[in-house]
Amino acid sequence: MEVMKLKDSAPASRQDRLSWEKEFLGLYISEHPFTDFRKHLEKFIAPIRDVKKSSRNESLFLAGIVASVKKIITKSGESMAFVKIEDESDNIEALIFPRLYKEAPDLWQAGAAVAVSGKLSDKDGEIKILCDKALAIQADKIDGNIESIKKSLASANGNGRGRGYGSFSGYGAARGEQSANAPKPPAGKAKKVIITIQPDIDFEALGNLKKALLSSSGEAKVYFKIEDGGSRPKIMETDYKINSQFNSLEKIKEVIRAEMEVVDSI
Repeated sequence: MEVMKLKDSAPASRQDRLSWEKEFLGLYISEHPFTDFRKHLEKFIAPIRDVKKSSRNESLFLAGIVASVKKIITKSGESMAFVKIEDESDNIEALIFPRLYKEAPDLWQAGAAVAVSGKLSDKDGEIKILCDKALAIQADKIDGNIESIKKSLASANGNGRGRGYGSFSGYGAARGEQSANAPKPPAGKAKKVIITIQPDIDFEALGNLKKALLSSSGEAKVYFKIEDGGSRPKIMETDYKINSQFNSLEKIKEVIRAEMEVVDSI
């Protein structure tokens, strides 16, 4: 029998691996592409996870990678967009109203790094940011991007000492309800399923995991626990929901050979 021998190939690049993770699982496992920008911006802009805890009467600045874009046409015939922005800590939906969308329509592309300002809203039970300003962030122009962000923060506070962590009194009004109370995500009663993922998971396993999750739709939200060698594993929320019954979980476990646990809350 003739044996087919494949040519040796170079290991997958970092960008290829991140693309595979995003394509197959809908999120990044080994690392997040915004990490490259965070080290430059951490003194000025807080992680999305922390920004979401702020009050809605505060104007805020956050940054991340555009994960998805849903463009719509308003009754007046203008374009606006619902944009999901994510960093290594969390994600948030950003509402880009017609005026801002018209100023930079090419900015809202999946994979682009952006910084936005606005105010938080949880009108529909989900925390969103109603944007009034946006800036592109580019790796080869990061120094200039930082200067633009500093100017925006200084303009917001009027004293040049803005840090991007909230407390932006007078920083351009954004549409939406006003409240002094910090927004809280809606309480959920459904079970949560935590799946432990190793950061060196291979291409084939990623595909098998996606198929297994899609074949077991249900009410339980799926979270990935990433064991990356640190003191505490990362818990990452996904868009998947699966059946949390024992038989269904065992079938998935057989396919992906990963630890799984069902909990009431994270």
